[in-house]
Amino acid sequence: MLVEVKWKDLSEREAKKILKDLEERGELLRLEGWEKFYGLVKGKKELRENGW
Repeated sequence: MLVEVKWKDLSEREAKKILKDLEERGELLRLEGWEKFYGLVKGKKELRENGW
């Protein structure tokens, strides 16, 4: 699983770019045959409200 955390508000365009970049970096790991998952954590307000 490859995940990136962003603390600023992102537009949909920015979020898609980050996920595409993660996917490209994931290919560099040469994990043929492995199932890969990509994620983006955002929502600073919600995380802070939950004690993070």
